[in-house]
Amino acid sequence: MKKILESKNTKIVLAAVMLVSLLITIIAVTLPITRRAEKIDSLGGSALSTGESIAISVGHYSGAQIRALRGNPQENTTYADLCALLAKLKGHYDLKGLYAVNKGLGGAYFTLLDADYRDNGVAGTDYQGIGEPFEAAARSKEFKNMLDKIESGTIPGGYTKNMIREGSSGYIIVALPVYDREGALATTLCMDVALDNVEFNRFYFIDLNYVAGFFGGLFVLSLLMLVWIYRRGAREKKRRLEEEEE
Repeated sequence: MKKILESKNTKIVLAAVMLVSLLITIIAVTLPITRRAEKIDSLGGSALSTGESIAISVGHYSGAQIRALRGNPQENTTYADLCALLAKLKGHYDLKGLYAVNKGLGGAYFTLLDADYRDNGVAGTDYQGIGEPFEAAARSKEFKNMLDKIESGTIPGGYTKNMIREGSSGYIIVALPVYDREGALATTLCMDVALDNVEFNRFYFIDLNYVAGFFGGLFVLSLLMLVWIYRRGAREKKRRLEEEEE
């Protein structure tokens, strides 16, 4: 056993196992991140294109009504009709959420329209009520920054590059300005696009979480054994030197 531990081949094998385990662990950790980024870019780009068409259409036909509602936010017939329009668009494009927000005089955002509005619904529970504070930063600071840039005209719209988690799944938000026929900003349209049923950690039948855990543990174990062998060898060498000096 002693000869095996002191063998050069043993050290080489352990070093090889350590390096291979480290490489596989890195791949198992970074691959889901890469796949998620690619999925978000693909989904975000497609949703952004769809959202641009929606925003142009809504602005062209309903921009004046939206601006009037913005100046006098109340649940009237115009509000109900606009929410019904958003509800149809939400269902047609299979969106997780579709709503419109605006920035108030104090700089805080408030909800203007929500596709989930229903006559018999409860504001704040079933849907976001008109004029209710909208905490964009609570969802994502990236989303809040995007809204600020759209309001200031810095960017023409965009989508969150990071997934917003909700339980075991998540979603991204696409935000676009809605202009009326005169070119004035009426509202900012926001689309919640679900990333449900996308298992970034599963590669075919392989669960990359288990792979990372197993090979990560193997890396630590082989590293500890290698360190132990070298330290043991150093102690043996020191002991022999001391015996020779005596």
